[in-house]
Amino acid sequence: MLKHVVSPARTIDSRALIIAAMMLVMFAPNAFNFLPFMLGGAAEVMSLNDAQIESIAMYELLATALSSLLFSLLLIRRTNWRYIGYLAALALIAGNYLSMTAPDFDSFIISRLISGSGQGIGYSLGLVGMSVTRHPGRNFGYMIAALNIWLITWFIMIPELMATYGLDALYQFFMFASALCLVAFWFYPDNGRLDKDKQITENTNGQVDKKTFVVPMIWVGGAFLVYSLSLGIIYPYIEIIGADMQASTEDVGLVLAVGSVMAVVGGILTAVVDKKYSHTTIIVSLSIINGAVCFGMATTQDTASFLGFSAFYIMLWNMMYARYYTALATTDKSGYFSSYGPEIGTVGLAMGPIVAQAATATGDFQGQVGVGAICIAVATVMVFIGLNKSRVIERNLESTIEAKQ
Repeated sequence: MLKHVVSPARTIDSRALIIAAMMLVMFAPNAFNFLPFMLGGAAEVMSLNDAQIESIAMYELLATALSSLLFSLLLIRRTNWRYIGYLAALALIAGNYLSMTAPDFDSFIISRLISGSGQGIGYSLGLVGMSVTRHPGRNFGYMIAALNIWLITWFIMIPELMATYGLDALYQFFMFASALCLVAFWFYPDNGRLDKDKQITENTNGQVDKKTFVVPMIWVGGAFLVYSLSLGIIYPYIEIIGADMQASTEDVGLVLAVGSVMAVVGGILTAVVDKKYSHTTIIVSLSIINGAVCFGMATTQDTASFLGFSAFYIMLWNMMYARYYTALATTDKSGYFSSYGPEIGTVGLAMGPIVAQAATATGDFQGQVGVGAICIAVATVMVFIGLNKSRVIERNLESTIEAKQ
């Protein structure tokens, strides 16, 4: 006689959701995380010119952004998260298989559009899932640490696998990770955003009006958009710039792995100090350091210096993303605007290559890093203003609630 299998508690307060969200953030965006290797590998295998290399990053991230926006605007509160997640994982698997078998560049671009569509929804569900948990600030820090533990191994292994088995090894790895997303989605609630909305309403007795948080969210959300622009501008081209400076793919992989080791420590550190220092102090301090490192990447002509700056950059952007998601979640007490955080980030990533290409000459990848450094400086000013406005509103809100009680 078969025993009845009891499914896990699919609630926003379960540990299963935290672990599943971490898995999705690790596995769904692999095409972005390893985009430097894919650009370098595809450029070599297909003999691509600079414009074609730039177009791969643009189309990949554009599909990611559009699918993420579609999910956010139309589906986030209207669909079963598990079912749409399964579809996203299947799109990832199919897109990467088609990339492996694409006969020409146009077919390859179509395959990346399919994969990017699954990536946008899968990554958004991972981040949104984490944002509805009970302690998003702490959990985002641990999420970044878990992500980089995953990346450390593969930043070292992928160049070795590509050297032995060719570019197909990368797509096979993407397909394997995409299949693991199916497992993660099985633990997801039907719709965690609706569950969180209900929880917020019950905890505040309906006294929190989302309109209260519009202004600070415009500043903080705008800062996150601009910071994400910098990430889309800089990160995909690290391997290409390194190759121009005579660094091997293995050298770049080792540097990215070292940066990921540093990011693990940084992710844990951000989780530990989450309640000890203000969001403003932490995020502005990290932003200043991040901008200085990017300026170094943009100006150095020394290979060792560029690789060293790149390692610090990997650490810092991981820490910055955790802090921005924390800032979004804590600025918007209604939970309405902050639920669009993943979409804001993916739109910024997608627009990054477009902005960089418009601001620099084709193939001037190091010049693009300079544009990214400027974006970080602008984002720092914006988030400082937004967090200060949020602090004032929070104090006023607390006084109003106390007066009514």
